[in-house]
Amino acid sequence: MRYKATGELVAKCIESGLTLETLPIEEYKKICDVFDEGVYEAIGLEKCAYERSPLGGPNPDNVRKQVERVRKIIE
Repeated sequence: MRYKATGELVAKCIESGLTLETLPIEEYKKICDVFDEGVYEAIGLEKCAYERSPLGGPNPDNVRKQVERVRKIIE
């Protein structure tokens, strides 16, 4: 049942005109009782960007590597 939580949360946000970051914790808990205040840190933009490390992802290490690669191509 927990795998449906994301879709339900997004639908709730659309319905209420909120974002996941502004949705009250009580709404998270209505959908899945394992949520706590830590959810806001886990879904933060910086954390999400820094942890996306597949090739082409926004992780700073990836970006640096791509910059280095492009500089070598330009030289």
